[in-house]
Amino acid sequence: MKSLGMPRATGCCRRSPTAPALGAYVARLDNAQFGLICDEERSEAQVGAWGEMLCAVVRKPFVFAEASLHVTASAGVALSQPGDRAEILFDRADYVTSVAKREARGGAVVFSARHEEEISRVRAMEHALHTADLDEEIYVLFQPQFDISLDRVTGYEVLARWRSPALGEVSPADFIPMAEHSGIVPKITRAVVRKATAVIDQLPPPMRLSVNLSAHDVSSMTAIEGIVSLIGQAGTPCRIDFEITETAVMGDLQQANAALLALLALGSRIALDDFGTGHSSLTHVQKLPLDRIKIDRSFVAVVNSDATSRAIIKTTIDLCRNPGVSCVFEGIETEEQLEALLGLGGSVMQGYLFGRPMSQQMMLEKLSSPQPGWQASRNRLFGSGI
Repeated sequence: MKSLGMPRATGCCRRSPTAPALGAYVARLDNAQFGLICDEERSEAQVGAWGEMLCAVVRKPFVFAEASLHVTASAGVALSQPGDRAEILFDRADYVTSVAKREARGGAVVFSARHEEEISRVRAMEHALHTADLDEEIYVLFQPQFDISLDRVTGYEVLARWRSPALGEVSPADFIPMAEHSGIVPKITRAVVRKATAVIDQLPPPMRLSVNLSAHDVSSMTAIEGIVSLIGQAGTPCRIDFEITETAVMGDLQQANAALLALLALGSRIALDDFGTGHSSLTHVQKLPLDRIKIDRSFVAVVNSDATSRAIIKTTIDLCRNPGVSCVFEGIETEEQLEALLGLGGSVMQGYLFGRPMSQQMMLEKLSSPQPGWQASRNRLFGSGI
């Protein structure tokens, strides 16, 4: 919900009986998004209070004979300044609405000087991303995936990083969502695939690399065909795997299947990433051509303290054995987490305990030097075997 000026309940929800009538224009912007333009002058504190009142009114349940319906709203409010154009005011309201959804879900946030600075940085990042030479500016790091049963690294996840000439290092937590929102992410994916195919021949077989795909990649056969072409140009047997999230396939399972089958035909493997965080369902294991499930780090983080997480992990491991899908555990940082996962039947591990993301040079140096194996290292460090 965006409020340009002062928010008001009338027109988008039930009005509080204590709220005075105020002149406002209300419009539906999207299925669940409304805009309000209010022409009465009020202070920042007043419009903030009105925003909270608006959200409180929306929270009141709608009671029916059979059930009750509960709805929440997040409101972003922007006050006009002398000389403002309509598009500037709308941009501020739009931005602070996203802040409200992220930082004050179910509440109201008023656009402030802090947000002005943030939006300037965001716009500068958007411009830099749109004008970037991604093949030059995107670089990759590699995080090992270790198979305890084989006592060795079996592959690496390839992680995209962005070093902008104008902005310096930009966090993937900032630029990846922006790239997805603007539709640029397939270009980043292609840049990562190029770099992965360039290094894979330097890794000993059967070691493999895995690359993340976005919803934009999976939903577009044009994007998939571009990836297929890049791997075909490498001219060697494919050892590039792909990781997808549930949100990337939820929109159109038929299209997702077609895209993944095109990648499987190359010799790739497919992993379902962040399993358990969204609309998790083992139905996807049956409907999609998956080789692996990566259990999200949020379960690993509490595996020693949360019985429900342990039960979910154990059930997932047991059920994945039937269709022949293996499990990878993400975010392992402590010996205690490892012990718990081994006790539940886990085998393939990824996390800081086994290695942080590293440069290509460091990865190749580690691979070229004799490795004692995890069990030998563990015995030396902890004085016990697995």
